Amino acid sequence: MRLIVGLVITVAALAIALNRALFIMKLVRSGAKAPNRSSTIASRISTELTEVLGQRKLLAKTIPGIAHFFTFWGFTILIATIIEAYGALFQSNFAIPLIGHDSWLGFIEDFFSVAVLVSLVVFSIIRVINAPKKKAKASRFYGSHNSAAWLVLAGIALVVITLLVYRAAQVNTGDFPYSNFAFASHLIANALAPLGHSANSAIETIFLLGNIAIIMGFLVFVTYSKHLHIFVAPINIAFSRRPKALGALDKTPNMDPEELSEDSVFGVGKIEDFSWKQLLDLVTCTECGRCQEQCPAWNTQKPLSPKLLIMDLREHLFESSQRLLTTTKDSGTTQVLQEPKMLVPSVIDPDVLWSCTTCGACVEACPVDIEHIDAIVDMRRYQVLMESDFPSEAQGMLRNIENQGDPWGLGSSHRGDWVSELDFEVPIITNEIPEDIEYLFWVGCAGALDERARKVTQSIARLLHRSGVTFAILAKKESCTGDPARRLGNEYLYQSQAMTNIETLNSAKAKKDHSLLPSLL
Repeated sequence: MRLIVGLVITVAALAIALNRALFIMKLVRSGAKAPNRSSTIASRISTELTEVLGQRKLLAKTIPGIAHFFTFWGFTILIATIIEAYGALFQSNFAIPLIGHDSWLGFIEDFFSVAVLVSLVVFSIIRVINAPKKKAKASRFYGSHNSAAWLVLAGIALVVITLLVYRAAQVNTGDFPYSNFAFASHLIANALAPLGHSANSAIETIFLLGNIAIIMGFLVFVTYSKHLHIFVAPINIAFSRRPKALGALDKTPNMDPEELSEDSVFGVGKIEDFSWKQLLDLVTCTECGRCQEQCPAWNTQKPLSPKLLIMDLREHLFESSQRLLTTTKDSGTTQVLQEPKMLVPSVIDPDVLWSCTTCGACVEACPVDIEHIDAIVDMRRYQVLMESDFPSEAQGMLRNIENQGDPWGLGSSHRGDWVSELDFEVPIITNEIPEDIEYLFWVGCAGALDERARKVTQSIARLLHRSGVTFAILAKKESCTGDPARRLGNEYLYQSQAMTNIETLNSAKAKKDHSLLPSLL
């Protein structure tokens, strides 16, 4: 009888979970192409080993990291107990072939069962201490689905508890395959022993079926909740940008006017404009709040939370699923069933979008390698290039870059003024770099024009001089790299500035460059 009950529960749960998994897979694949996501295989394998198996990013927070480490490995090791549970449906004294009676396996199963329970206590304490009701926006769990998180903790606890109880009952019925090294099972068995063989046999059946039912119920719940990351996080990490997502932006649109048409679209205006990897980012979010906790905008009371932005986009993705996945054929044309919403302002408030400093702290903190900055810049590109809608405060800065070559509009004539305070001569390049000059020192806008930043530039110049490094500067031939414009979404202005600077560097025949600006690269 218990075999039939166990199999019915399993088949029903697997059918629901598989249907949901296929739905999510189709939804993610509805996104645009995401090139270069399968290169550098060795680097991706290394990342899987360190970030998934080694839990490297999670261990940045020691206590919750260790708790998550034991929970992750606990569930991995306890796959053996799931095999044993289903085996017990068919044969009461079932043991895994070859290793099913080895003491080391029984010990490891019980050790990780206890470790998971201890970890759940740690998670509960952390959530109570950092509850949004107490800390409000200072809590990294602010805005997360906290009720669902408590349900998951309860579900995991029930999986382990039912496991240990039915194993303890098996000890008393003589069907348990392991020795006393399975310490937790034998400890609970001592408490159940006075109940007698018949009672323990009934307990074993009830808790065995309960264990299977909870595991299957948990599987279904996971596919409908934020804990979907249990399955998709390793995939998202595998396809994340390597060696690091904090390098150049993921996409560089072609802004050549000769290759553009009236149908050309820049950036992301609707949910389907995101790439499949960006949609995978959305369904991978764990709502842990580490990005929110590190965000300088959120910590200075700005409306942007990287976590809430991803959650809002994810909610909109699921709301749009019918339109993205269902079409009707009418006279040879495809008609969508819903009118698409523009992401800004319908889903993402403009104040949220423009609060981002693009510092990348969110990407660095995310344990599942979500690339928030690429999504934000893509939405900004659409607003700037397609809608001409951006903060009025940015208009002057963009105009200054375009007309004067720097964000403040101070002009190129002042770019070499900082050298006047040095006690040695700094050559200024007017044509090609002389043979006796080893490095071209690209100073940048702030380093040349901002009063405080000039002191840094002068200190670096003194260090180079004292080290015997020969260098020269371009002074007024320098122009803004365009990086501020690119971060704001004005890709056209950025590429115009980039082409100008490339021509300048080529004409100077620079072979070695020293710069304060990573954006120059």
